[in-house]
Amino acid sequence: MAGRITDRRLSRRSVVTAAASLGIAGLGGGMLSGCAGGGSRSGEVEFWSQLAGSKRKAGVALGEQFASGHPEISVRESLYGSPNQLNQKLLTGIVGGTLPDLFIQHWDYSLIYASGGRLADLEQLVPNTARLTERFANYSRLGGTLISAPLYGTARALTFNADLIGEAGLDLDHPPANWADLRGWARELTRWDGDKLVRAGFHFYSNDLELYEAFTLFLQGAGGSLLNEDGSDVAFDSDAGVAAVEFMARLVVEDRVTVPGFGIGDSSSAPFPSGRAAFSINGNYGLTSAEKGKINVAVRSMPGQDGGYTSLIDPFAFAIPEQAAAKEAAARYVEFALDVERQIAFAATSRNIPAIPAAAESEVIKKDPLLAAFVEAAGHAPERAPVTPAATRMIPVIARSVSSVFYGRSSPAEAVRSAAAKIRPFVQVGS
Repeated sequence: MAGRITDRRLSRRSVVTAAASLGIAGLGGGMLSGCAGGGSRSGEVEFWSQLAGSKRKAGVALGEQFASGHPEISVRESLYGSPNQLNQKLLTGIVGGTLPDLFIQHWDYSLIYASGGRLADLEQLVPNTARLTERFANYSRLGGTLISAPLYGTARALTFNADLIGEAGLDLDHPPANWADLRGWARELTRWDGDKLVRAGFHFYSNDLELYEAFTLFLQGAGGSLLNEDGSDVAFDSDAGVAAVEFMARLVVEDRVTVPGFGIGDSSSAPFPSGRAAFSINGNYGLTSAEKGKINVAVRSMPGQDGGYTSLIDPFAFAIPEQAAAKEAAARYVEFALDVERQIAFAATSRNIPAIPAAAESEVIKKDPLLAAFVEAAGHAPERAPVTPAATRMIPVIARSVSSVFYGRSSPAEAVRSAAAKIRPFVQVGS
């Protein structure tokens, strides 16, 4: 599946210069024009939103459509430019008792907010949450309660520069089917000029989040998982965890198909969209600007160690505080957003994966081959989600333990044991 992509992925915890990227002022909680219609209103919903950047056009359309069909409900939207910015606002709101009626945030943050019964059970408020893709919904369940409802998700797959692949005589109709193939392609496509890496054969991380996600994918590809079945303990300090780190170290240290820090601080853009990486682990988050680029992209699913495929998904979900004054009105907004037609429209405009299977399988989504490839990749993600309120704490610990191997400071076995020892107390107490 081919197309064009230009923008690199920013970490979803990176602070976005929102006023510049969105062309508006006062993003840090300033009120935007609401989704108001005419007539009398029985509800006024305070909505803290992160539908910014590539999602803004789709978010505005969703709000306008809701207003047209629900003139009795006024939705006042405060827009935030990054998950971190919204997280700080929500944590302040928890302490001060000033939470909104509705917010939308990445799934792992909401696990933190839910402690003490702060978030409403959306299965009781929003009937059509029963339509959610089970893999997405699993990220939103805590103790049997659906604490959030995904609007959409992203998935991970391999994105290839099809032109470079063709020049090397490799065949994208027969992409890497296992780790040996992946390593062979990466070595074949890497270019060095003396001691300078000119082109990474396989560039799979630029920051802690991306390194954590790469480890997760290789861990799963080796048959492992981050947590045990009931989420009560870590499970990556295993043979699969060691195999994942060993393979990553071979790529970075032995084969030098990429190097730590490659592309960071350069005046040009990131390695893959600038043509300095032949393929990369990526997501559908960059596809909205694909037509503006010069990279001919092909998307293929991530292979496992000995075959098969793996992926991970990252749902972006609505939540309603239990004590929200306009709880019922907020629930109507979520219900509207989970309608199949609304799901198709939002996904097609923002180029994200719908949270409702009927939408993901629609002809509209299939007509976008790159997005359709990520929809397919999402089906390779584990059925069981690594749900723990400690999820955000795991990211830097795992990433830095893995990178210590690249710098020769620890062995793969030492790295996974060390990371597990640091994370286990947080997971076991459910904090």
